[in-house]
Amino acid sequence: MVDKVIKASKIIALLEEGCNQCFVAQRLNVSRSTVQRTWQRYQETGSVKRRPGSGRKTCTEPRDDRFLVSQALRNRKSSYVNLKNTLEEVRNVQISLWTVRRRLLAANIHSHRPARGPKLLRGHRVARLSFARNCVSWTHEDWDRVLFSDEARISLHGEDRRR
Repeated sequence: MVDKVIKASKIIALLEEGCNQCFVAQRLNVSRSTVQRTWQRYQETGSVKRRPGSGRKTCTEPRDDRFLVSQALRNRKSSYVNLKNTLEEVRNVQISLWTVRRRLLAANIHSHRPARGPKLLRGHRVARLSFARNCVSWTHEDWDRVLFSDEARISLHGEDRRR
């Protein structure tokens, strides 16, 4: 946005010096219609800034956006749902998850999703460790025998894949 204002200022400066629109367009590497629209806007409003758009107004204030960003930075593992609920509790503002996502992405913050699935217990860890200890000295033939046996192929795919 700042680059556009700077480029528009350069267009106005060159045109006020007496350069024609084609020369300004070539010099600044923009289209002639861009130069024409910028000049027309400057003559109408006296400014190079864009006019306010007719788009939808934002549902959050800058203060709410700062609150979301600060909460996301305080707890990096909080999800969009947690941030949304926190904003609703503290600031009494009803917004969607997509709004939370857009506000954080605008601040270059990506919320992390919490882990899903069953919690691994001690039994799981013991079983994995014993399997790893048993397989330390395996060769390629041992792995092929286990992974590509007929029983493993049938259990994985429901039928024999060699046919």
